[in-house]
Amino acid sequence: MVHHSQRHYTEEHYQRMDDATTYEELLHVATDILKSIPQPISSVCGPISTGGAGDINKNLKIFEKTTNKLSNQNNSIFDQMPFEKILQKLKDKFGDSEEEKNKIMLDKFYLPIYKSGLITKMYFIHGWESSHGARWERGIAQKYNILIEDLSENFTEL
Repeated sequence: MVHHSQRHYTEEHYQRMDDATTYEELLHVATDILKSIPQPISSVCGPISTGGAGDINKNLKIFEKTTNKLSNQNNSIFDQMPFEKILQKLKDKFGDSEEEKNKIMLDKFYLPIYKSGLITKMYFIHGWESSHGARWERGIAQKYNILIEDLSENFTEL
């Protein structure tokens, strides 16, 4: 079953994600998807590989539940979850330390997306402060005047 938040993703998008060997190739897929989503578009920010529940799988579950709830509330959400598997593979190819690998991913994939102006609002999952990537996204939102909304701790349970 395709989640409501992924209704703008086509089989071709998923195939191109699977085939991507660089951040640039993956970025082209993301940009194509973003251009097919009605404005205004929001994204969800929070812990994935660092912070949060302290476990990638638990963090991804929270991310997925949050994204789905926002999407079901008629928000146009850029759902990054389908990109996560390939992003983790690409991270292993570029950079030496974990910190360098994360910085390369943020700079080469996420920064161009946020600089594009296609995302106009960022929802921050409760506990986002514990995540290096989410703190970076917060700074980007402030730098590029992207609206910020902090979600409550029990957002997915309301």
